[in-house]
Amino acid sequence: MTMSNYEIDTIRGADGTTFSVVERTTGNTVWSTRDWDEARRIVRHFKQGGGFNGWTPHFVTVKTADLSVLAAA
Repeated sequence: MTMSNYEIDTIRGADGTTFSVVERTTGNTVWSTRDWDEARRIVRHFKQGGGFNGWTPHFVTVKTADLSVLAAA
């Protein structure tokens, strides 16, 4: 699905389906979720000015460690 500078990529894997919001201009993934409606809301939010107009700096998209793994230990 393409809207403005953003599109939703659907990734199907063994653990389920993930919807990634990707900037068309940079190729950066700026949001990932397993909820299609959430992905659509995020694209709409970015399209209406909530993002960087398709030019999100790479350092903003760098994934950080998942600390929930440590909390479960």
